[in-house]
Amino acid sequence: MIKGLGQILNYLPVFTVVAVWLWAIAAHWKKWSLWPLIWVMIGFHLGLAALKSILQYWVWSQSQLTEILLRLPVEKSAPGWFVQLPIFSKFSHGYFMYYIWNNFWREALFSLTAAFIVYGMFFLLRRHDPHSLTDWENKLILLLAMLVGWPQIILFLPLILLLTLIFIMGKMIFRQGISCSLIYPLFIGTVLMLIFNKQTTDWLFIWFKII
Repeated sequence: MIKGLGQILNYLPVFTVVAVWLWAIAAHWKKWSLWPLIWVMIGFHLGLAALKSILQYWVWSQSQLTEILLRLPVEKSAPGWFVQLPIFSKFSHGYFMYYIWNNFWREALFSLTAAFIVYGMFFLLRRHDPHSLTDWENKLILLLAMLVGWPQIILFLPLILLLTLIFIMGKMIFRQGISCSLIYPLFIGTVLMLIFNKQTTDWLFIWFKII
C-alpha cells in the first residue's frame, strides 16, 4: 500500500503540471478566469507537502529503529541557519521537522512565495504602464511561475525575456510591428523549464539546499 501511494505521489506532480498547463491554454482561448487554476496550484503545493509529511511520519513510526527519529531534536551543527530555532533544536520532533522542511515544505513555500513576488513585480509594472501587459497575462505569470516552481523560477524570468525578444525580432523581420504579447513566450518558456529543469538548475543552485 505504501509503495503504491509513493508511486502515486511521484506521478502526481507530472499529471498536475500537464493538466494545469493544458487547462491554462484552454483558458486563454476561451477567455476563462485563471483564479480557479491559481487556487488549484496553491492547494497542490501545500497539500502535496502535507501529504508527504504525514506519510513520512507514518513510515518512521512503524519501526522501533526509525521511531527514534521522531523523538530527536536536530543537531545545531546541521546545515541551515534555521536549525537554531527552538522548533528544530529543542523540541522532541525537531529532527522530523527539519527533515520535512528540507525535503517537502521548503520547495513548496519558496515556490509560492517567489511566484507571488513575481506577480507583485508585474502588477506594479502594469500600474506604472497599463499597456505593458493585461491583467490576464499578469495572472498567467503567477500561475506558470507556481507551475515551474523553485528554484527554476529564477531562470524562468530571463528565459521569458529572451523568448519575448525573439518574438519581437521575428515580428520586426516580417514587418508586423514591435508589440508582443507575453502569452506565447510564457507557455513556451514553461515547457522548456519543465523539460530541462534539473539540467539547468541543479548545478546552479546547489547552495540553496543549505537554506
